Amino acid sequence: MRSSQEYRPEIDGVRALAVVGVILFHLRLGAFQGGYSGVDIFFVISGFLITRNILHDVAAGDFSFAEFYARRLRRIFPALLSTIIITFLAGFLWFPPDALKLLASAATASVFSVSNIYFWMGTQGYFVPASDYLPLLHFWSLSVEEQFYLFWPIFLLLISQRRLRNVLPGIVAFVSIFSLIEAQRWLSRDASAVFYLTPFRAYQFGLGALLLFIEDTLRPRVILRQTIFLLGVFLVAIAYCCFGGQSRVPSLAASVGGMCLIGAGRAPIISILITNRVATAIGAISYSLYLCHWPIIVFANYIFGDLTGNATANVSIVVVTLLCSLTMYFCVEKPFRLAPRAADPGRYSRTFAIFAALTIFVGGLTATASAQGGWFWRLTDRQQEINRGEKFGMFPCHQSHLNDCVFGSITGPVGVVVIGDSYVEQYVAGLHIVARELGLRGAAFTHGGCLGLLGVRRINYVEEKECRDGRDLSLALAKSSNAPVVIGQAWMGYALGSIGDDDSKPTAFRSEEERLGILRTALEKTIRFLGSDRRVLIIGAQVLAPCDIEAYRFGAGPLWHRPARDCAPLPLVTARGETAAVNMMLRSLELKYPSQVSLLLPEDYLCDAVCRFQRDGVWLYQDQGHLTVAGSEYIARRAYDKLKAFLLVGPKSDPS
Repeated sequence: MRSSQEYRPEIDGVRALAVVGVILFHLRLGAFQGGYSGVDIFFVISGFLITRNILHDVAAGDFSFAEFYARRLRRIFPALLSTIIITFLAGFLWFPPDALKLLASAATASVFSVSNIYFWMGTQGYFVPASDYLPLLHFWSLSVEEQFYLFWPIFLLLISQRRLRNVLPGIVAFVSIFSLIEAQRWLSRDASAVFYLTPFRAYQFGLGALLLFIEDTLRPRVILRQTIFLLGVFLVAIAYCCFGGQSRVPSLAASVGGMCLIGAGRAPIISILITNRVATAIGAISYSLYLCHWPIIVFANYIFGDLTGNATANVSIVVVTLLCSLTMYFCVEKPFRLAPRAADPGRYSRTFAIFAALTIFVGGLTATASAQGGWFWRLTDRQQEINRGEKFGMFPCHQSHLNDCVFGSITGPVGVVVIGDSYVEQYVAGLHIVARELGLRGAAFTHGGCLGLLGVRRINYVEEKECRDGRDLSLALAKSSNAPVVIGQAWMGYALGSIGDDDSKPTAFRSEEERLGILRTALEKTIRFLGSDRRVLIIGAQVLAPCDIEAYRFGAGPLWHRPARDCAPLPLVTARGETAAVNMMLRSLELKYPSQVSLLLPEDYLCDAVCRFQRDGVWLYQDQGHLTVAGSEYIARRAYDKLKAFLLVGPKSDPS
């Protein structure tokens, strides 16, 4: 086994390749749609180096857990904590409260090395647009590495005892294969878990460890080394250029490619691709580059908006990232890593105590900011008003023993019940105004992304069971009250393959007319279930914005940022054309049950000659189909007489 202190320039070169792939992916360069798999290469490198160092020290009789973890702390935490503190300070200065709260929560998880679990539990997909405003999203991979450091030394020590030493490679191979098989098996159950969680990443660390044994037993000839090196280049290129966000899984191609490049990294002549001075220099600062690049990209996009995304902006971001990374490397990372070690017995206790104190301080500060809602006190009254208006339209909710959204006059009798998905949830803010003025309490029994109608269900969906159970409970609670019911759904959604019956059998349809017929039958069945004396208001098809809306750039922070791009007004005649088929179907129910069913069409109140998506600098829409509080209130004020008449008809009682 080669010395653990031997410098391997090819490893720095592979680090450079990994970090460049990640940066180019985050800059959204189309040719590098799979550049995120550079992280997979980092895991292979870590598995190789950590295993090499531990086994070398064990063989020399010098291994010490205290020394191992003290070295890891000095290597990782100074730069990590510095990045968290600086990023949190930037968020404090620029972000609105909701964004700062998210940043603070992620920072707390990152400080305690559980950000991968935090992002998994919060379903913050790495590839979704919402990730654009999470400056510490990339810390998930550091948490995976830190968790690996916790169990790997113990694992190696247990199986490197004399009796097991000869089968050590076989055990590592078994663990790696098991991890890979489980990763593939869990993809259909929870792809996010496979992406974020350490057990599903163990095979990548294992590949790095296996390389150590392969390297020691095989001394390939020149031509074989060159072939292996070229294979590694090919596999990494395939991973970077052919795997997109749809893969959403660790790339085996990148992992094996990184393994090949390290193992054959000294192949004559062609290895200059990764052992040249530029590559090794980038590799040397790759950790600081990785830490700095994503927060810089996020804040550049947030502050400057559509001024970014072009070649000039990308070059500027790369230059700033290099400068910040060099500063981090020479002022933080290198001094702590190379600082002289004291020889007294208390040196480890001091190291752990200092880092524990810093961790508790930073974690406590960020946790406080999160618990206090992102510190609204940073904003003026006008800024707070804008932030409230640009929340999702379900915002004015209060917890109750029946459900998680009570609105209106909290102490009044139940005067309205809301059922459906997020396309009716968005009307809570508007209904809140009317119900409160009438002294009525509203209750929303809703489930975003789910059909809330009898006889039809959303299928082939990760929350299919939750949708079914939630629908049944919602309808039972709605039926237990005599209050009028508001029903709304994403009527233009739920396409072929996503609709089934109550036995989860797919419901076939050959045209839009047949699809709407299925929804009409389900809606009519639901109305009959609620009772013939129950007043029902159906919210019609939503007017869809004709643009992508940058919700992550909504809100106002203490310092200026460029407003989100406006959305061109939509002519009313165009909006009516898009919603006509759905609204005609809903209108037929209103005509069939004239004394029971009313229909509210959003375009009647959102639009004049044209439909606008922001007014007075405040957005009415959060995305292409969902209203903000401001949008919900705007429609409710214009439809006030209709809503008031609907709520005042029929008995009102309290199911509690």
